[in-house]
Amino acid sequence: MPFAIPFTWKLIAIGAVIIAWGGSLVWAHHSGAVSGKAEVIAADQKAIEKAQKKADDAANELIIAQAQAMAVTEKTVTVYRDRIVHAPVTSTCGPTVHDAAAGVLDAFRGAGAANRPAHP
Repeated sequence: MPFAIPFTWKLIAIGAVIIAWGGSLVWAHHSGAVSGKAEVIAADQKAIEKAQKKADDAANELIIAQAQAMAVTEKTVTVYRDRIVHAPVTSTCGPTVHDAAAGVLDAFRGAGAANRPAHP
């Protein structure tokens, strides 16, 4: 039996080395996973910031385009409103109604719309 005792200690030593080696692998994997999570969170935050900036830029472009379109429409409406306000006083409402209708048509079709009805 004297041979069995040193062999047992060798097995115990080999087992301890294997357990230590396995533990170090688990620790290394876990510490890498934790830092990996932080990197993923940082990447997600950057992606969210980038998407938000892109959405803000698109919204700003839309607002500018709408403001420009409203300025054109306001100019068209102002021209026809002035025509209606300063229309000559007659016994009929033909010229005033014509100018009002032309203004509404221009506002919806765009200024200078073709096929405008002639004055009565």
